[in-house]
Amino acid sequence: MRMRWSVGKDEVGTAVRALGAPGDEGVVTKTRVDLRTDHLILTLDAPPKTAPRGIEVLAMDEREKADEGERIWFPFEDILDSRGRELVEGSVTSASAEGSIITLDREIFLSGESGSPIISQRTGRVIGTLSRSGEEKGKTIMIIAPGASIVAKMRQAEKEAYRPRLIDVIGKGAKVELAEVLKRRDATRPSGPASSDDDK
Repeated sequence: MRMRWSVGKDEVGTAVRALGAPGDEGVVTKTRVDLRTDHLILTLDAPPKTAPRGIEVLAMDEREKADEGERIWFPFEDILDSRGRELVEGSVTSASAEGSIITLDREIFLSGESGSPIISQRTGRVIGTLSRSGEEKGKTIMIIAPGASIVAKMRQAEKEAYRPRLIDVIGKGAKVELAEVLKRRDATRPSGPASSDDDK
């Protein structure tokens, strides 16, 4: 098994091995969300080839968590649209070091997007990767694996000699229980009118 990254017809990288031991699907239950172990880190077969003009490698956001209300971009590619990827906007609606909840401004159809980056509009860096998704009130809701835990794992893995083949570690699925997570989030929110910094 070999992973390939391309931009248009230009191949920019390949990988056949993971960097360190893979994580797992994390924990998403009625009472708990913890996606700090939801990761699979790849090691490139060779240094990245020169990407087409205007293409840059994304950097990880090392904050423990993004701020609630922080605006984000999600690079989305509609399989029915030939125009390529678009940056769908959204917000962090629940911030946690174990796994934040993102609400996009509109509903999109996700297929095979697990592991895609969520980018902070404030820092331009990746605050996490897509783990679970669903729909609520006509908008797409995402739960993300936190970027800080991915960075920590990368640094740990760089010290290890273990580089398993992708064919040996890819294939586990995750059960989506997004509806229960949203219920718990809403149940813990304070009732009454919202306040702002201007009111203080």
